[in-house]
Amino acid sequence: MTKIGHSIRPTKTWLSKLSIVATLIVCATGLFATALIVLALWHASLPEVRADSAASAQRKLQQAEHAATTSRTVMLTENEVNSVLHDRLQKGGRLVAANVDGLHDMRVRLIGNRIEAFIVLGHRGTEITVDLEGKLYSQEGRVQFDPVAGRIGALRLPQGALIRAMHQALSGPEQREKLRLPPNISDLRVENSQVLFRYN
Repeated sequence: MTKIGHSIRPTKTWLSKLSIVATLIVCATGLFATALIVLALWHASLPEVRADSAASAQRKLQQAEHAATTSRTVMLTENEVNSVLHDRLQKGGRLVAANVDGLHDMRVRLIGNRIEAFIVLGHRGTEITVDLEGKLYSQEGRVQFDPVAGRIGALRLPQGALIRAMHQALSGPEQREKLRLPPNISDLRVENSQVLFRYN
């Protein structure tokens, strides 16, 4: 009788410890998953889009296209780039309504010789912001983007994985063709927090 009582007591103690550990693991996993969701749904403050900047940008581009000089350079500010980008995405039907899954917004921030792109995707209430930062330039008639940092919400992406993903996304023949510069533009890059276009 004594032997049986002694063997049951350690088993009960062991089981209660195991259930406490299991409960802690479940709670920790739940907290971790919640933290990941909160971090992924965190939104960076987006650069401003000013409607009047689109007209200013269009004026600069049209003047450069029709100028008589051989070397024509256009410098667009961050406001002008965001206004033109927003205008073209809307007119091209690329932006979807807030209650529909898809691309809701896209804006850029110009920092020295780098560009930071903010892409807002998803459905109202569960939107995520993908933030890509890198060097934008042209080489051999095509637009190039070398990523240096990336985030989904507040979650930082490993640079190696980011570089591989960008390389895969832009290496196909169809994507490479989309990145070709128009024949009248010889150079495109970010310089002094502005986007530079050089016309032939």
